[in-house]
Amino acid sequence: MNKVIVIGGGLAGISTAINLLERNFQVKLIECSPQLGGRAMSFFEKDLNIFFDNGQHLLISGYKATLDLINKVNAQNNFIIQKNFSVFFRDKNLKEWSISFSNSLNDLINLMRFKNLNLKDKIEFINFLWKIKNYNDKQFENITVIDLLKSHNQTDTLIKNFWTLFVESTMNSPIDKADASVLIFILRKMFFEDFKNANLIIPIKSFYESFINPAEEFLTQNNVNILKNCCINGFEFQDDKLIVAKDHKGQKHFADYFVLAVPYHTYLKLMKKNEVELNFQSILNAHIVFEDYSGEQKFFALWNSPIHWAFFHKTHITLTKSNSDNFLQFNDKELKELFLTEFFDFFPEYRKRKIVYFKIVKAKRATFISDYQSLKNRVKTKTEYSNLFVAGDFVETGYPSTIESAILSGKMAAEEIMKSD
Repeated sequence: MNKVIVIGGGLAGISTAINLLERNFQVKLIECSPQLGGRAMSFFEKDLNIFFDNGQHLLISGYKATLDLINKVNAQNNFIIQKNFSVFFRDKNLKEWSISFSNSLNDLINLMRFKNLNLKDKIEFINFLWKIKNYNDKQFENITVIDLLKSHNQTDTLIKNFWTLFVESTMNSPIDKADASVLIFILRKMFFEDFKNANLIIPIKSFYESFINPAEEFLTQNNVNILKNCCINGFEFQDDKLIVAKDHKGQKHFADYFVLAVPYHTYLKLMKKNEVELNFQSILNAHIVFEDYSGEQKFFALWNSPIHWAFFHKTHITLTKSNSDNFLQFNDKELKELFLTEFFDFFPEYRKRKIVYFKIVKAKRATFISDYQSLKNRVKTKTEYSNLFVAGDFVETGYPSTIESAILSGKMAAEEIMKSD
């Protein structure tokens, strides 16, 4: 039985390990931090008895590799899957409305009922989406999203209030840098390849409770050796093979195959690559607990707001801002005031309620930007060493920097090992 060491216990590493189990490899999973999950980890507030996600996670049914992994670890009952795509919007006038699609292109007519858009906005919006279904995304490489939108007569209102929110949420990229090919890929995947692909998937509890913990239990039950608080800081190579991985305590780890499933900057350090070729962007989340709060599971896209989303959980509320590098100039006190001011403008019924907990979580290098340069410089699964492979959302998977990209990259690394074995 060949041995595989997976370095990194984030989603890419977990995916690699689980996919390797199907071919009876002996797997060791090494993680530098005290828990698995990587950037998708959660933290526990003992006094509140609540797990909070580092970042809020929305999945879509088009994430086939992700859904496959959720099913493999028997975690499917921990998620709510929409029967039809639906997103609720709210504005500061307290108006609420939704956009929904089921199983027909004729559902595009629903957009005519989209509030806060005039007739011209709606017609140009529908015309653009109708054209997308016949486009080849590769034809729009090295064209920015903003240029694509303007060339298709998207109005300033649409760009500011809808497309900016959509692009920053799905690509974590500014629209003046994001590559148009990725937007077209996403729209075609969600709404034209299969309408069910767009149906949203929401964790019932924290992502740790919903997926990471079940995945860890599955790995343990299947005899995967999980080493936490173990940081790999060096390699020894011989000819075209990696022979040993060395950790921070000087211990050596031997295997037949290795998978490097670590963050991009750790990958550069371990592979001794000096040039940073991907551009990154941050995401901010604010978690709020009100006294005597007990909510129902729902979420809103916030219309004409610097804050993109408000997620109402059973125990707390999370506000999310993607593409947030420009917010990092503010200190925590200023960010708290900004987030709460926006929240109370959209949900004034909470103004008089007592806040018992507030925390800003800054993911400073959350994902790479889907700009042309970064897309062209994504890392290949195979390396120059015959037994060393790479997994991570920055690997060339065809998807932007998402949970699906991370999980798919792990599957791809496992498949390459199987081919080599």
